[in-house]
Amino acid sequence: MFRFSSAAVSLNKNGFVDILESNPIVVWNKKVPDTELDKFKKIVEKKYGQHFNSYWDFHKWSVDNYTDFWKEIWHFFDVIASKPYDEVLVKTGCGFLDNEWFSGARLNFAENLMRIRDDRLALICADEHGNEDSVTFSEMFEEVRKYAAAFRKHGLTVGDLVACAPNATAVIILATKPQTVSRLSEIPKSVLLEEFLQSGRSSDGTLPELLFEQLPFDHPMAINFTSGTTGLPKGVVHSAGTFISGLRDLALHWNLRNGDTVYTYCPVGWSVWDIHLPCLAIGAKIFLFDGSPDYKKKGFTLWDCLSKYKVTYAYLSPSCLNTLESAGVEPEPGMNFESLKIIGIGSGPSQIRNFEFLQGKVNKNLFVSSIYGATESFGMFSGIDLNTPCYSSECQVPALGCDLHVFDTEGRSVVGRRGEMVVKTPTPAFPIYLWKDENNERLNETYFSKYPGVWSQNDEGWINPKTKGIIVIGRSDLTLKQDNVRFSAGDVYFAIDRMEELEDFICVGQDKWTGETRAVLFVKMKNGYKFTPELRDKIAETIKREVSIDNLPKLILEIPDIPVSIVSSHNLENFKDTTKKKNPNYYR
Repeated sequence: MFRFSSAAVSLNKNGFVDILESNPIVVWNKKVPDTELDKFKKIVEKKYGQHFNSYWDFHKWSVDNYTDFWKEIWHFFDVIASKPYDEVLVKTGCGFLDNEWFSGARLNFAENLMRIRDDRLALICADEHGNEDSVTFSEMFEEVRKYAAAFRKHGLTVGDLVACAPNATAVIILATKPQTVSRLSEIPKSVLLEEFLQSGRSSDGTLPELLFEQLPFDHPMAINFTSGTTGLPKGVVHSAGTFISGLRDLALHWNLRNGDTVYTYCPVGWSVWDIHLPCLAIGAKIFLFDGSPDYKKKGFTLWDCLSKYKVTYAYLSPSCLNTLESAGVEPEPGMNFESLKIIGIGSGPSQIRNFEFLQGKVNKNLFVSSIYGATESFGMFSGIDLNTPCYSSECQVPALGCDLHVFDTEGRSVVGRRGEMVVKTPTPAFPIYLWKDENNERLNETYFSKYPGVWSQNDEGWINPKTKGIIVIGRSDLTLKQDNVRFSAGDVYFAIDRMEELEDFICVGQDKWTGETRAVLFVKMKNGYKFTPELRDKIAETIKREVSIDNLPKLILEIPDIPVSIVSSHNLENFKDTTKKKNPNYYR
């Protein structure tokens, strides 16, 4: 486990955050009337005798009175529960996560998501080959009814686990081939999907009514696995009630309403995909696109889809945007993006170029913001307020009810200095436990050993003293130390991001046999460019000019490719132990 050293050089003396502080770039400063956030704020003001002059005042109330805040969220979204809650929060122990939220309540996750059952569109599905389909809310309800009846017929009950492999388009295609079906049918105790779904029907062919099991708010609902960027993936167990955190994000912060369309560029199974499911509860539809962002066929690019299907809110990663830009996949003249209101950039530190690309090539009036969340939280740490200024590369505001801070080495909240991202008060978005984590040992070691009593997300961050915006720099346990100076790989990336010769890059720390540590920068060249001593010097000069000589890695090397995890994060496990390389001396 990484620990900050109290003797370390101050983290805010170098790096790209100094540049962002000295010259904040405004990307949004408009007023939008009658937002869902304003409606909710007025309800709180009237009920509690408050008057909030700004978002920051409202946020302070929401974290100072977080039980009242989550109570109002429950009522604002009219949570369906067969039995009302007795208390909003009951402490069951002295730990940060030792809480019973909405104790006594009985509800069902699916029932709350499927409260709409008419012929409005719920899902739109398309791929880069031109195939498309759609599902209405009523059709979705009937599909769920089929699955529920079949599962009950096969003995599934409360507490059982169901595994899902939703990224298996190829598997589904193969499984429908006649020769495959005939072979599978010979396997004992095997069952094919259509046969399975039919098994839930009664002898007369009818389906039983859909029964929604009424369960506690904190009943386990899903296991999401972390990406494994810095170690073995952790199975994060979320509760059924976490959907109210998603409703806060989708309706209040992103201002989604009935009829709007949501799109997220991410693999199914990642928490970013899951977190948008609650939009179904407010009548918004989900657009699902199966394909690569750099697909260039006319009429089937990502931009074609966002325009054609009138997407309102899109979540894109920095790596996706960089791929689109470098591949030259840009919106064509005449594309209509009037419906597109917000693009959130997440899953990694965003770059100024990402904001410039979106507002320059897509829509100059588009609201663009970095957003900050994690697999461990079913709700976002950061939020959006359409009536507050937003600045390039920053997460605009902390989410309502989320007491987000940056801590220094002594556990003090700091602004204008780099440190550890922490949350000081509990929310329903946090997990109930980690899968197969006996006595919560791994959970406590990972999230509570640095700063007891607060949630540490193990990310390095910085709060701009001028704008109050939040910069997420990267994993804190991957902060680099060279010549007794600490800096982030993000500082290096900031400097070389616009170099036309480079397709990708990754900067890591290497512990040498001498006891010293040095930073090593690996670069992947674009087609048509060669890695030469002159280019190495150009990279070095660019880093020194754009950030600082203190951020210059000791070694700059070419690499044929860079490993990534399933969520497009750099996978550093492959770089940690050079003794396992075929020629470790190459890296010395």
